[in-house]
Amino acid sequence: MADVLNRSPRFATPSSRRDLVSYLVRALEQPFTAREKAPARSFDHFTHIVTECTAHSEGTDALAEAVASLDGDRRTALEMRQLSDKWTAQEQLAPEDLVLLDCLLGQVGEEHDVQAIALASLQPVPAPLPDHCTDARSALLYLLRRNALPDGLPPFLAFLEFLAASAGEPLASPLREWTERRARSRELWPALESCRARADGTLVTAARERRMMLVLLPDGLDDDYYALRVWHQDDAPHPAPALRDNDARVREADLERAIRGKVRETSQGHDKNAALTVEFWLPLSLINLPVAEWCAPREPGAPDDVRVVVRSLDRMRASGSQHSWRERWSRMVDTAEKVGGGDVTCPVRLGRDRDRLGGPSGSPEPVPLPEWSEVRPDLPLVLSAPPDCAEGRGQLMRAITTGVPVVLWHRHDCTSREFRDTVDVLLSRGPVSTLPERIRAMRLACEDGGLPTEVVRGLTLMWDDPNRSLPVLSPLVAPDEVPSPPLFHPHGATGDTVSGPSARLPHRTR
Repeated sequence: MADVLNRSPRFATPSSRRDLVSYLVRALEQPFTAREKAPARSFDHFTHIVTECTAHSEGTDALAEAVASLDGDRRTALEMRQLSDKWTAQEQLAPEDLVLLDCLLGQVGEEHDVQAIALASLQPVPAPLPDHCTDARSALLYLLRRNALPDGLPPFLAFLEFLAASAGEPLASPLREWTERRARSRELWPALESCRARADGTLVTAARERRMMLVLLPDGLDDDYYALRVWHQDDAPHPAPALRDNDARVREADLERAIRGKVRETSQGHDKNAALTVEFWLPLSLINLPVAEWCAPREPGAPDDVRVVVRSLDRMRASGSQHSWRERWSRMVDTAEKVGGGDVTCPVRLGRDRDRLGGPSGSPEPVPLPEWSEVRPDLPLVLSAPPDCAEGRGQLMRAITTGVPVVLWHRHDCTSREFRDTVDVLLSRGPVSTLPERIRAMRLACEDGGLPTEVVRGLTLMWDDPNRSLPVLSPLVAPDEVPSPPLFHPHGATGDTVSGPSARLPHRTR
């Protein structure tokens, strides 16, 4: 730990090291001699800090969280959390067991999805592994800290059993010999035997899709700020609850940078073979923000496999449309799967014939939503104006209250021939169910110069799938309006946690 701290440029100065110690004093509520007697050499100071932290039951956790909060470097934070888990693992396992397991798990290849294996092993109470669990070794060290499953079996033993079943020989035999010795010595053999049978009968597959949900709201206190909440969830065969990220209060000028950073972290921290869908849950007042542009790859290493959709927070309050919403969605998806082809995806277009009828130029008169619910409830809707003007806003609100789940528009001009032609091409090449993926491919082609840039960049898809809800278990209010949790909580939290702006520590589940 001292070596990692010594390599961090953030803690190179005496004042930055004093900030670190002050953070630890507040988190652990105890004095630090490293505060008053700071050695001149940085490495000696870090050694002193780490030594004092190891004397406290939650000291290494506090140190890892402090570094994550103050340093800001993801790699440094991950290393510190892994080392903290390694330190606490000594309370659970003898040194010779740690050495043996470290050697065995070092043989697990990258083809084995550790996250999926852990989720399968922790049923029926799964929880995603935190970001610092990057391989089988770090996953084991973390699971050593988790409480026993309902049958009394420690989660790390269940994980090793499922890992053995997934990896096969020659790794399975030595792993299962060790778990059997451990279980028999603690009178847990019946539970382990049942777990082994379950592991042998389970085909562990990786997540097909990663889902990132971002809720953006006006701050309520300052017009220049927004409240940002983020959840993560994998669409895996073994379901897991959504994992809540930190809440943030973001200045308007910093929104793009903050969201790009969140998307980049999510893309780097998970299986590259699973597609990433980013859902922006927005109120009507913010629904025309350039969120798709904020997720577009503009730098080396940026993710290019991101599907961006808009979700409506106002639909959650339109209780009268819930039945029609679900019915329309079901018929839309079912029709697309059974029939397919361009006819199914021909949209209902508001003001569609204005150009060919030679109507007046400029802003058109408001066009009422066509009465198409009884005829073709499986069709997407294309607005005749962006929703940040009165006409488009009225059309979108009417669509929401009548249960229309899929709506397309252009952020600036919904009447241009280029936009209409682009939408026609987009919708004629597949069923509605694949629309987010086809828009992603179209945006990549746009970046490569194959399509009109301005038209595609302004294309917005509202994709309100009623089967994929937002895990909100508390009122959606600005961070300043809710009490902040304690500065340091070693056990973290998941979907139902409310945190304030001063709560910088990442939420983790023990």
